[in-house]
Amino acid sequence: MSLPKSYMTSTKRVPDILEAIQTAQAPTTFSTRFLEQLGFKNKGDRLIIGVLKDLGFIDEKGAPKDRYFRFLDQTHSGTVLAEGIRNAWAELFAININAHQL
Repeated sequence: MSLPKSYMTSTKRVPDILEAIQTAQAPTTFSTRFLEQLGFKNKGDRLIIGVLKDLGFIDEKGAPKDRYFRFLDQTHSGTVLAEGIRNAWAELFAININAHQL
């Protein structure tokens, strides 16, 4: 397994995007069009799609996966997001055993 190659040029809007995802009905396909419907029209915002794929929220074609639907439950969303981060960057967590305590 290799580290994800997706990135955001700015993380400033990530919390807003995640909140919008939680308040919207899950799409059939998470695409740039859906992101624009959520109010995120900036080209930099589109990079979240690759990150969501790496986090296991959507598949390669953009279809929401189980983790996406579990994230919609705001009582568990933090745990679900942390799970995606730990899975996507498992190699980094393996290097730094103290990172699991954060």
